[in-house]
Amino acid sequence: MRAFIYCRVSTQEQATDDHYSLANQEARCRDYIKHRSWQLVKVLKDVGSGKSAERPNYQELLLAIREKRVDVVVVYRLDRLSRNVVDVYNALDAFNRSEVGFARV
Repeated sequence: MRAFIYCRVSTQEQATDDHYSLANQEARCRDYIKHRSWQLVKVLKDVGSGKSAERPNYQELLLAIREKRVDVVVVYRLDRLSRNVVDVYNALDAFNRSEVGFARV
């Protein structure tokens, strides 16, 4: 299984918070992937509001899904993907259409 990790923080301050830091999110997702013996292909990280889908690495993730370069996307929490319900729905719909799995740790 080819896995991508997607991490996001809203602010630079949150990026250094022990609980939500990008490093903590990535570590938790890596452990999840390792435990399942999946292949980690790429880690994508954004610093920006989850209210908008206009984040560079989020857009790269959606492109990878459309191009079927990934089998499963792993996030720390659902709200790290997006805080906009419509964007979450659209992303999950894209995962489903491309037969890409989604996991939250």
